[in-house]
Amino acid sequence: MADKLSTPNAKRRLAIVHYHFRLGGVTTVIEHTLAGLMAFADAEVVILTGEPYTGKGLANMQHVPGLSYDSLDEPLSTSEELADALQEAARAGLDGNLPEVWHCHNHALGKNSALPGALGLLAQAGQRLFLHVHDFAEDGRPENFKVLRGSGPAFPMLPSVHYGTINSRDRGLLIDAGLPKSRVHALANPVVAHSEDRRATGKRPIVLYPTRGIRRKNLGEAVLIAALCRDRAYVATTRVPENPEWLGVHDEWVAYAAEHALPISFGVVGKHSPERLKISSETGRSLKAWLSAAACVLTTSVAEGFGLAYVESLLDGLPLLGRDLPEVTRDFVDQGLVFPGLYQALRVPISWIDEEALSDLVEQRLTAVFEAYGTPLPPGAVSRALYAMVDRQRRVDFGRLTESFQREVIDRIIAKPAAASEIIVETPGALVDLDFWLGSWFEEGLEIPDLNEQRRLLRKVSSPRAYTERLLAAYEALEKEPLAESEASLETEVSARLLEAFLSPERFQLLRS
Repeated sequence: MADKLSTPNAKRRLAIVHYHFRLGGVTTVIEHTLAGLMAFADAEVVILTGEPYTGKGLANMQHVPGLSYDSLDEPLSTSEELADALQEAARAGLDGNLPEVWHCHNHALGKNSALPGALGLLAQAGQRLFLHVHDFAEDGRPENFKVLRGSGPAFPMLPSVHYGTINSRDRGLLIDAGLPKSRVHALANPVVAHSEDRRATGKRPIVLYPTRGIRRKNLGEAVLIAALCRDRAYVATTRVPENPEWLGVHDEWVAYAAEHALPISFGVVGKHSPERLKISSETGRSLKAWLSAAACVLTTSVAEGFGLAYVESLLDGLPLLGRDLPEVTRDFVDQGLVFPGLYQALRVPISWIDEEALSDLVEQRLTAVFEAYGTPLPPGAVSRALYAMVDRQRRVDFGRLTESFQREVIDRIIAKPAAASEIIVETPGALVDLDFWLGSWFEEGLEIPDLNEQRRLLRKVSSPRAYTERLLAAYEALEKEPLAESEASLETEVSARLLEAFLSPERFQLLRS
């Protein structure tokens, strides 16, 4: 058994709180958290959830029905009732004791109308809270924000309340919004490999995009790359969206690609094998099978939180191609990782589309976003947004366009492949045309870069043990703080300042509007 990490108490009592434990992001982080605490720390943990848990990776679960998703119109409980229920459930899982730290995930996402108020009551009752922020209601979720705004102070500025973020960008946002630096901790998610058995045997290299194909994943850019790859490579996305709102957009791209016989398949995991699509000898349909057959991983997303795709590809031993999001990847680069296959933008001549129609659409959508948050559009906002989209050479970033504009660009490329030389791949070190850039990655006989050193470094900084060390350090800092008193004020302006930062016109993305 691995050596235990030092802790100030023989057994630290913890309550981990989340709305549900469905398959996916936050659930995976919590599963890794619990595994790390059990392996490397002396901790007694109870897990509180709003929905019954059907998985196998978590233990000592307590069901708190009032913790599930609700709305202001149909609340499941009051803040007082939820605070009482949380304490009762915690005691049931901790032999009658309350936890020394309440570790709550995404408390301020606007998914439960009573949770922020309940946590505030716990803080005022002398409890220590560690509030782990993965996503923000202020970031493209206006309906969630309405719930949050009616839920009481979401970001109390008490010494006994600390915060965790999944990257340094989010930490900076919270600090700029008013939270003290010492109470906000960057906790990069732990990362594990899906597969290290890479074969990549087939007629054409497989470019695998591990994504659920929702709108912000920018599927049009993957289709553009497929249109230019033709016989050089085959693009595949892994999952189909579950949300009907995004499924319609997804299926429009499926129909478009089929109409033009482009070398791309969508939602292949569980549905097709590479062999069935006649692109590889791999017969499996699982994600692991597709990763084993892939030559590289693709990402074209225009917005991410932690950015798991960037580091999972390294652990899986696959080069990563596609769109860089510097405010997300900066943490990885600072740790020594390199991503030579990423670009900051794909620049398309704006003359290829109707510029006036684009300007009108930006004004319409930007106004709608501000109105959805109950905020007036500031003077010059449309010009600021357009300035961020278009460079001095009058080229617009393909990823900033809506699907209809993106299809106009791809139509031109299909009709005249030589036009690809006018699309510019923008990287920190060079500007090259897209067709040349693709050729440099799929040139016949090109050797795949050796990623072993990168993988060793990533395992060191992102292993479950390293994550547990960061988490315990945050707990220890919290446990040194004085406890709040019942009359302590919870009012802050943090959420309002966060909203102002996220609504900056320069950040505006049509694919998120």
